[in-house]
Amino acid sequence: MTSPRPLQPMSPRIAELERRLSQGEDQALRVFWEDLRANGSPLVESLDDGSQEVLLTLVWRQDREVRNLTIVPGLRHGWQPHENQMERLGRTDLWYRTYRVPRDLRTTYCLSPDDPLLSVAGLSPEQETAYFQERFAAWRLDPLNPLQFQLVPGIPPVSVIELPDAPAQPWLLPREGTARGEVESYAFTSELLGDTRNLWVYRPPTQPTGERPGLVVLLDGSAYLRLGMATTLDNLISEGLIPPVTCVMVEQLHRNQELPCNARFSHFLARELVPWFQEELGLSEAPEDTVIAGSSYGGLAAVFCGFGHPDVFGRVLSQSGSFWWAPEGDPEPEWLTRQAVHRPAPGLRFYLETGRLDSGPTPGHGPSVLTSNRHLRDVLQAKQYDVSYHEFSGAHDYVCWRGGIAHGLINLTGNSHPKAAPRFNKDSAE
Repeated sequence: MTSPRPLQPMSPRIAELERRLSQGEDQALRVFWEDLRANGSPLVESLDDGSQEVLLTLVWRQDREVRNLTIVPGLRHGWQPHENQMERLGRTDLWYRTYRVPRDLRTTYCLSPDDPLLSVAGLSPEQETAYFQERFAAWRLDPLNPLQFQLVPGIPPVSVIELPDAPAQPWLLPREGTARGEVESYAFTSELLGDTRNLWVYRPPTQPTGERPGLVVLLDGSAYLRLGMATTLDNLISEGLIPPVTCVMVEQLHRNQELPCNARFSHFLARELVPWFQEELGLSEAPEDTVIAGSSYGGLAAVFCGFGHPDVFGRVLSQSGSFWWAPEGDPEPEWLTRQAVHRPAPGLRFYLETGRLDSGPTPGHGPSVLTSNRHLRDVLQAKQYDVSYHEFSGAHDYVCWRGGIAHGLINLTGNSHPKAAPRFNKDSAE
């Protein structure tokens, strides 16, 4: 009985390299690495089937013997390392993994040599935190990919995949001649929570004549501040895409406790923080002028705040909200979506976005972020809420959210009322 042959590499470039090596052309591997050093990684190859997809191949040149090599997170299957392992080409120093991906993909990744192959979905929050702290030291950038992204000092940078058709993010960089708002830091003490936290308040460079500006409350504020939220607001206001708004970026002291449907934290935002800034800065008190926004757990919290305080937050912006979440001891996932079924539909407007690659299982083997966002969208639409929903070709990732936050603000605060997120191509960046 003969052993089954390994599957032929999906990448034509890898398949051709394998063929040439099998014919004794030893120099083929050297030429391959020289080409990658000159042109960078990953490999992107066209398909002839008429689809809007390409073949994308990640490669790594082995510098020591390893048991395995894993892509984290994977471009498929999320944080399931068994499903995202790279393959070694024979006995060469080349490891590779080919994916079929959409042409407009934007995402990040690292390489994990000698990965423990532990599924994150089965871990408790404490175990998950310990796992990531341990693995950060082992993960490596793709040395052949020049694109990198680092959000927080102390957390390793990641490599970036940004294909040519990825939606433009034209509002990220400062522009010459664009008026700039001011960012001021506050130490805000809450009587309700009994703590003091940092806030960063963006005030627009211009004020609307005869009107009180609206307010955007942005959770995980320090992350969005590092992403350049002030510059994004400057550019959107300058182009007239949104009105001059004030943005309060809220720091989390205990993120995993404050954001997952925490009634006390929601009450703090609605009854302490927002009224104080509305009075102090002369802002509009109308709920239709007040946005609550966040990503991941922050997106979950934003929707929870909207449900709980529609008299304060009339606009809700969620980026990849963690709607799979349920309280400890609850046997069913998607707690907030189940609550939405029984709520009347006040005048709330929602903008929900999520990534099509955010499709892996979640803690407790719950549904994916993608699936749970689709479920919430369906329930909100069935309840006759005003919902705009958008899916992007990416994962659970700030490199996507930094552009998507602008789309959401245009949708919720702009003069027009589009039913779908505006789409922007590279040619519209200027």
